[in-house]
Amino acid sequence: SKGDTVYVYNGTYYEHFGIDKSLTLLGEDPNTTIIDGNGTGTVVSIHTYSASVAGFTIKNSGDWPYQGMYIDGLSYGNITKNNITNNGMGIRIDASANTNVVGNNITNNGQGIYFDSADNNNVFGNNIMANKWEGIRLGGSSNNIIHGNNITNNEYGVFICPYSNIVIANNIANNEYGVYVALTSNCIIYHNNFIH
Repeated sequence: SKGDTVYVYNGTYYEHFGIDKSLTLLGEDPNTTIIDGNGTGTVVSIHTYSASVAGFTIKNSGDWPYQGMYIDGLSYGNITKNNITNNGMGIRIDASANTNVVGNNITNNGQGIYFDSADNNNVFGNNIMANKWEGIRLGGSSNNIIHGNNITNNEYGVFICPYSNIVIANNIANNEYGVYVALTSNCIIYHNNFIH
């Protein structure tokens, strides 16, 4: 029911599912509670006002443009302490606001996190590594805060087009492009550590 917490025990679950009410989905351990899309479709979809997902490995969506997690219309949500790997896109966030993406390992996806028309969200303390294209892509999105992340070994660390966002105090290393800003004004980019 709305407002409940669904606790999921360790195991590998081969499935695809959607969340359409405000609840918390909590895995027992992010390394051993695995939702596996078996190479097809989008693995987890969220279509509700407020929801939280924590403590899972979410992997093996279909090829791009399918996602490990697809978030549409979420406000005041939390995506925390998950391993999101081997997906076309790790997380796609559409038309969502005031959602926190915190403490996740987002690795080996086509794109790590893709924002589309999503404003005022917070991406903090994630490891965003070894994604084929962008670690984070901010498309048509504004006033998102990208703070304190480890963004390494992607083609683009952060790609911003065309609106203003804040990129602060990240470790941005070994990317083809550290931060790529296109057709954009009023971005705030400071106190980042750029290496190679």
